[in-house]
Amino acid sequence: MRVKRPKLQRIVTLGAVGCASASALAQESPALEEVIVTAQKQEQKLQDVPIAITALSGAELENRGITSFTGVAQSTPSISFSPYPAASDTLILYMRGQGEADPAPVNSNPAVGLYEDGFLIARPSVSTFDLADIERVEILRGPQGTLYGRNTTGGAINLVTRKPSGELGLRESLDFGNRSLFRSLTTVDLPAWHGLAAKVSLLASSIDGYVRNAGSSHDYGAQEQRAGRLQLHWDLSSSLQADYFAELGTLDSTPIYYHNASLAGLDINGFIYPAEPREAPGVTYRPIDLPLSEARYDAHGLTLSWSPSETLTIRSLTGYRTIDSHFFQNYAEAFTFAPRMPFGLNSEDQVKAHQFSEELQFVGKAPGLGLQYVAGLYYFKEGGSGFRITAIPDFFLERTNLLKADTESRAVYGQLTWTPRALQQKLDLTVGARYTKEDRFGERFQTVNGYVLEGGAATGASADLGFSRFNPSFTAMYHWTDDVGTYAKVATGFRAGGIYAGASAGTFSQALFGPEKLTSYELGLKSYWLDRRLRLNAAAFYAKYDDMQVNFIVDPVNFSSAVYNAGKSAIEGAELELLMAPFEDLTLSLNYAWLHTKIDRIAAVPGSVFDPAANDGSPYRIGDNLARVFVIPHAPKHSFEARADYTLMHLATGSLSASLGYRWQDKSFQDSGAGPALPGRNFNAQPSFGLLDARLTLQRELQHGQRARVSLWGRNILDKKYPLQVIPQGDGPVPVGGAISGYYAEAAAWAEPATYGINLSYEY
Repeated sequence: MRVKRPKLQRIVTLGAVGCASASALAQESPALEEVIVTAQKQEQKLQDVPIAITALSGAELENRGITSFTGVAQSTPSISFSPYPAASDTLILYMRGQGEADPAPVNSNPAVGLYEDGFLIARPSVSTFDLADIERVEILRGPQGTLYGRNTTGGAINLVTRKPSGELGLRESLDFGNRSLFRSLTTVDLPAWHGLAAKVSLLASSIDGYVRNAGSSHDYGAQEQRAGRLQLHWDLSSSLQADYFAELGTLDSTPIYYHNASLAGLDINGFIYPAEPREAPGVTYRPIDLPLSEARYDAHGLTLSWSPSETLTIRSLTGYRTIDSHFFQNYAEAFTFAPRMPFGLNSEDQVKAHQFSEELQFVGKAPGLGLQYVAGLYYFKEGGSGFRITAIPDFFLERTNLLKADTESRAVYGQLTWTPRALQQKLDLTVGARYTKEDRFGERFQTVNGYVLEGGAATGASADLGFSRFNPSFTAMYHWTDDVGTYAKVATGFRAGGIYAGASAGTFSQALFGPEKLTSYELGLKSYWLDRRLRLNAAAFYAKYDDMQVNFIVDPVNFSSAVYNAGKSAIEGAELELLMAPFEDLTLSLNYAWLHTKIDRIAAVPGSVFDPAANDGSPYRIGDNLARVFVIPHAPKHSFEARADYTLMHLATGSLSASLGYRWQDKSFQDSGAGPALPGRNFNAQPSFGLLDARLTLQRELQHGQRARVSLWGRNILDKKYPLQVIPQGDGPVPVGGAISGYYAEAAAWAEPATYGINLSYEY
């Protein structure tokens, strides 16, 4: 994304539906300037792109103090997320109500694709890493398959890093804050040599935990990161360029701490469990052995771009990535077998994965015919293993689970836009299509106290799965004036099938589920008003699902669950962006998302816990509709972000500015097993919450083009106390004794308290 920048121009951006969030407000005029994006692989005016897209520029990330993907998600109301209970390096990510409830297994299928410089990050492990030297973040909502390598139903998020400038330069950013927070980002650009430009970025950050361990072991919620990235840009000729990056990162961390308020006052092995906190627990109720979790990753990407003519560009993207994540969680006695019957639980996980991808893109146009096109061939291969040890010390029970999985995917995709000469070239018609063929293999090894339950393929605990899908799309956009355009879009998508890693022992080879199919309808508005001092963009969508993948716990005691293609559901929503510059030094913005979900049908399938032949406590019959038992998780009905940016003072060589941002999210359920038929369903819900952030910045222009900035900042400055993640206690949707017992308590992990600090940055 590129924004024209006059001297002494202040950048103001807002992420929202149907448009990228970068706009520039010149001091001499409050009119919003045009934004150029590359969401469709070629430069286009933002308001001409018929896609629901949010883009945050690097300047906006810096102005808001966003230094992690978590911060990006928090600033985008259409995204809902929570941390993975056992691993602090992994996020459970949903967009428009679509996501993956259990993203840690190596064979999980994300509904939201995460990309870096166009290269897929297949595993969400290490997704909590700091963002280093980002040029922009583009967030595309809705089914993505005709523009990106993998097909996803929820959307795609692309992190785009800054390319080497070819000129000598240095950027240094330092943060100091409470909880011993420290962050340093150093970027060095080297002068170009024979067309070869290089850049090196180094990142180091650390912060203490926010729940102190009563013992001598590590505290909960701590992080320490180290990362380095080398980027090269080589102009081989006037028509051929090469871009390469190599990065390596490490993350040492501890997980979030869970507290169960229903155990208040209970004597557990000589320690009194504390009452329900009116604020997040500041200390564990007893000494806890908590080893340090470690994650490592490295990645490489090579992009070759060849332009044989002014109307055609051919790109080759070759990528390779590995992760090695070893993490620990000690839930202490936050879990219960029955009301006020706690038990200790420890888990140890190790995930190793490697991926390779090759993508060939053709981007071009035929101006005489009014045509623009994007076409691509895509190949992806991933292999990995996930090892878990779950221990209940009080019962001398230890379960091990090793999963090995391989995925191979091949696809061809394309998109063609025609602008006919009729209607004064105000109409754009776009057709897209994608064909995907995918094969998966998995096998599992499982033991209990050393006794082998499954021994991989030798004992039948293995499975192969293959499928293919064709997904078309159609979009029409009409430009009523230079400032107002509307679009209508119909798109299909699918979410890959797989083999569920959490199935009960002895059922792995039958734990197969097929693709989830989606048809999405969307209407959008992109507009400027009041001489381009106000930008109003909106989108409304309706998504219909068939063969919906339903994930729920089937055995709470043994922590096993299942996925079935059993459902039909619908998600409808509306998203709104309003950005206004009422006068020169003030901008006001509002980003709002509304979701309404409805499950039409979830059938009781043979072999499930709802089948009386498999569970004599079930009152249901095969084929019964279980729609009232389930919900679509991580789908808050209302969420919004409101911001105000104001330049308090203009100086001879700089400015003093202030920024306030408020994010509010409605109540949402954290697991699908929380339908209205379940007693105690609110024990499975994250309550509504609102967070206020603030930043005060003094910026100075120094001699010879140097710039310096000092910022005082605070996140969650009102110190809002709310559960960040909850795990309900009880049988949930499992029928027991002819009825569904539901939930009676929750283990809740509270969000971190107020964080504040100072940022010092320098650039030349």
